[in-house]
Amino acid sequence: MATSTGQNGIDEAVAAFRRRLTEHGGLAGADDPARAGNEAADFTVARHTPRGSVAERVGPVHGTEDLAAYLAAAGRALTTEAVRKRAKQRRLVAFLSDDRQWLFPAWQFLAAGGRLVSHDEVVALWRRLPHGRWAGPAYLAMWMATPLRTLNGHSPADRARWAGADDPDLAGVVARLEARVAGAAA
Repeated sequence: MATSTGQNGIDEAVAAFRRRLTEHGGLAGADDPARAGNEAADFTVARHTPRGSVAERVGPVHGTEDLAAYLAAAGRALTTEAVRKRAKQRRLVAFLSDDRQWLFPAWQFLAAGGRLVSHDEVVALWRRLPHGRWAGPAYLAMWMATPLRTLNGHSPADRARWAGADDPDLAGVVARLEARVAGAAA
């Protein structure tokens, strides 16, 4: 598939956005259509613009501000501090970029009703991983996004999404990761 860049790529994106909105009845009821368009553009840029070398290995990521908007329930605001709190409590897969910004891999979310919802099985896997000095969040996020031969070329995050965090094959690769982390820490 050829990719478009520059103005031609933007024109194609706008045309696709217009088609999709038309298919879904437009923006009837939207208080601020310009805001809806800006949010869609911000979401697209976040999903398709890697932020640094770690993020390139992790894949598309969202920033804290994006998630404050996209994780909020309809009619309820979510602060950036609430998003950071979820990250610190490991209720979201998150790591700090080189410039100390929280980044959230897009593969942990499901789109639902115009917002994002974290995928429970992916977050459950994240919480089971051996977080520590040697295995920091950026390393673990890269590991979760890496296709593994022992998972038939699927990443642990993909496997958790469709087989569950308690899948026996996934448990095996987590055990090997834990052993590697324990060996490195010793």
